[in-house]
Amino acid sequence: MPRNVLKNAADTLCRMFCGWRLMSSKNRLVERGSGVLEIDVLTGECFFDEKQIRKLPLATELQLSLQRLLTANRIREPIVRARLRVKLSFSTINWEERKNAVEKFHVHGELIHPTQLHQCKFQCEAEVTQGARIFRSNYEEIEEWPIGWPGDSDSPTDAEASYR
Repeated sequence: MPRNVLKNAADTLCRMFCGWRLMSSKNRLVERGSGVLEIDVLTGECFFDEKQIRKLPLATELQLSLQRLLTANRIREPIVRARLRVKLSFSTINWEERKNAVEKFHVHGELIHPTQLHQCKFQCEAEVTQGARIFRSNYEEIEEWPIGWPGDSDSPTDAEASYR
C-alpha cells in the first residue's frame, strides 16, 4: 500500500501545482517570467533558476497536502525528500487565441473580457523519496489567465472568489 500512496503523492504534487491552488501564486510567477521553479515540499523553500526566493503561498498548500496524505495513510517511515520542479514557459496571447474558450474570468463579481492573456506551459516533475525508494511523476499543462488577474495573489480567498 505505501508504494501506491507515495506514487499518488508525487502525482498529486504536480496536479495541485497546475490546479486552482496556483491562483494565490500566479502574479508572483508572472513577475519572475519563464524559468525553472523548484519547491522543497518538506521545508517549503522555493528556488527560481537555482536562486532562493520568498516562499510561495502554493508551497504551504503542497506541504500541508503531503502531511495530510502521510498521516491519513499511516506512513511512518520518514520521507527524506519531496521535491517539485516546474519549467515555466510564459507568453502573451490575444483572447481569440486561447485554448480554453469556455473559461470565464471575474473581478469583484463582474465578468471581464480582456484583450490579452498570459499563457504558461507548465512541465512538472515531482519526486518523493522514502529510504531507497523513489517515486516520480511528470505532468504538463497549459494555463491561461488575463493580464493583472487575479489581483492580490497573496490572499487565497480573494483569488478563489474571482475564479468561476
